[in-house]
Amino acid sequence: CEAKGLPFEYLDCATLPESERYPEGADFSFWARRVRYDFFRSVYEKRGAEALFVAHQLDDVLEAYLLEKQGEIKSGKYGLSPVSEVEGMLVVRPLLAWTHNDLVSYVREHGIPYSEQSEIFEIGHTRGDLRKTVIANLSAVEREAILNEMRAKKEGEFSLSKELGQRIDEGEELEIRALIALPRDEFASAVVRFCSHVSGHVALTPKSIDEIRAFLLSRKTNDAYPLGGNAYLI
Repeated sequence: CEAKGLPFEYLDCATLPESERYPEGADFSFWARRVRYDFFRSVYEKRGAEALFVAHQLDDVLEAYLLEKQGEIKSGKYGLSPVSEVEGMLVVRPLLAWTHNDLVSYVREHGIPYSEQSEIFEIGHTRGDLRKTVIANLSAVEREAILNEMRAKKEGEFSLSKELGQRIDEGEELEIRALIALPRDEFASAVVRFCSHVSGHVALTPKSIDEIRAFLLSRKTNDAYPLGGNAYLI
C-alpha cells in the first residue's frame, strides 16, 4: 500500500480492551462481525468514505439461505444484496457472482497473497461446519438448484430486480412504480446502478438514497433531485 500511495488501516484484536475480546465458547462469527464492523465504521468516518466494499461471495449467499432454512438465522430475506446500508454505511458487495473456489483460483493464478486464518477459527462452529462439509462440496448443478429454490421463494423480487437491471443498462429512464416496489436494499442497488451511468462524480449515501425514495413518492408531478454537478434525477 505504501508503494502504491494507498492509505492502510488495520485492527489487531490483541489490542482490544478485555471486555471486547472473544469470549471463549461464544459464537465466533457473530463476535467477529461486530468487531470488524465497529472497526469499518470508525475508518469510514475517519476517511469520509462514500462506500465500504466487502468480499462476500456466492458461498455466503448459499450459506445465509441454508442457515435460514435450518432455523439458525432469521434474516427475513434470502442471500445478500449487491448494495445495502449497514450501520449508516453504504456497503457494496461486488463479488456475489463468484464462489470461494473461483476467487482462490484467481488469486493463486495472479500471485495475489491471501489468508485463510479466519476460516481456521470458524471450524467447529455452525457456519464453519456448513462451509467445510456442505457448501465446499456442492457441484455446479447442486449450487444452481439451491439458487433456483431461492429465486422461486422470492420470485417477484428477483424478477423485478432483474427486469430493472436490464432497463438500467439499456437507457436513462425507469418506471417509478417498479422502483418503489423494491425492498430497501434492492432499491439502493437499483439507484446506485442507475446513477453509475452518470458522467462525472456522483456520491450517494444512505441519507441521499432515503431522500431519493421520498422524492419518488412525492405528490409533485414535476420535480428534480440534484445528484451533483450537472446531473439530476427528473
